[in-house]
Amino acid sequence: WNELTQGNKIVLPPSVRAVLESRGLPFTQFQIANPEIKGKRLYTGPLDFCAAEGECYLPSWVMKQLGIAEGGTCAVATAVFPKAIFAKFQPHSSAFLDVADHYMLLMRTLEQYAALTKGSTIRVTDGRRVYD
Repeated sequence: WNELTQGNKIVLPPSVRAVLESRGLPFTQFQIANPEIKGKRLYTGPLDFCAAEGECYLPSWVMKQLGIAEGGTCAVATAVFPKAIFAKFQPHSSAFLDVADHYMLLMRTLEQYAALTKGSTIRVTDGRRVYD
């Protein structure tokens, strides 16, 4: 586990930040999409700006949600996140019920996320097991 695999943040080339800064645009909120699947997108933010030019590094589980194969094409654009009023979490399996402290686990997990996207799945781990 590391910062790239634990949350939903992405790594972009330094030129992306430079261009956005030169135009006075924010560089903290992005949306990422699979250009081949209309309407499927996730909100995210940058982990760093050190990727090779023309590349974007994102967690494999995010690629899976978007239907992007390794080495495939993704579309990244600046975004304004919709304001959330609340978040409702629903486990995908009953195995998550075995976690001792759901609240602390979710709080630690959410620290690794730049944003949440309605209808998407987040990856949670207690250090021993991964819950998608």
